[in-house]
Amino acid sequence: PSLANSALPQRGVVTIRVKVGVPVFVRPNVPAVTGAVIRDATVTRDAAIVDVLNTGNVHLSIDTLHVIGESPTGMRTLQADANGWYVLAGGLRRFTLPLKDVRCEDVRTLIVTVRTSGPGLSRTFSDLGGSCGVSAAHRRV
Repeated sequence: PSLANSALPQRGVVTIRVKVGVPVFVRPNVPAVTGAVIRDATVTRDAAIVDVLNTGNVHLSIDTLHVIGESPTGMRTLQADANGWYVLAGGLRRFTLPLKDVRCEDVRTLIVTVRTSGPGLSRTFSDLGGSCGVSAAHRRV
């Protein structure tokens, strides 16, 4: 039924509307170039935040993202995983991994590993200085 017909209130009826979008990936007319970088990573009081930038001209499929945090003595202070998603050509995808029972002050090194449909990525962010950034809810891209 049309939205106009279903907008009339009826007693005892529950109406559910669902909108579905399907991504369509179109290859460019030039040779496909794939590439990505882990642009930034930080730890806030409530999350580990990782930005993955697609430097290619075709979409990138990320399978998983894995983060390990270490203290100044090399002790593992956090470990978190996130399911992947796609990143459009030239696009940026921010992953926010909620943290519980982790003191961000104890994290000095962040090791980020990204499994993709192609070559994987890995980057180590050293000397985070134990500084806790703003909370994940307030951080902008």
